Amino acid sequence: MPETSYHTRLKKYAKIILQKKGVNSIKEEYAILLYGKKYIVDVVGFLPDGKIIAVECGATTLPKVNELKKHFKEVIQLTLLDLLEYLESRVRELEKQRKQIRKIVKIKVIGLSKLFQRGKTQVPSEIRKQLQIKDDDKLLWISEDGKIIVERA
Repeated sequence: MPETSYHTRLKKYAKIILQKKGVNSIKEEYAILLYGKKYIVDVVGFLPDGKIIAVECGATTLPKVNELKKHFKEVIQLTLLDLLEYLESRVRELEKQRKQIRKIVKIKVIGLSKLFQRGKTQVPSEIRKQLQIKDDDKLLWISEDGKIIVERA
């Protein structure tokens, strides 16, 4: 039976959880024989002390979870709701980072112009609007900390 994209995403999230718990290696579709019954665990992580953490992704049965708890150090059950909460937290985290970057980098390119013969150039329309300048107005060119600032004179 083919795996759904949700199940695939849950397994990716399971791997993230296991990495945060400090596992040495991760395996998918881990087969284990318990009391004569074969179980397939979606994702397992091997800790440095030799213990194993099992992660079941999506729907599973309570008897299976109870049997797994007898063998594994920890059994985690992930649902789509868990995945949604994780993704929402990542979006909030990335939004916070984006805001921090915007505070640090206050640079915005607002125009580009070409230098013509004898040092002449055209002031881009966006800059003309911001400075509220028109033909025959004078511009003041200021050098500050290696940057050139243009102001209306």
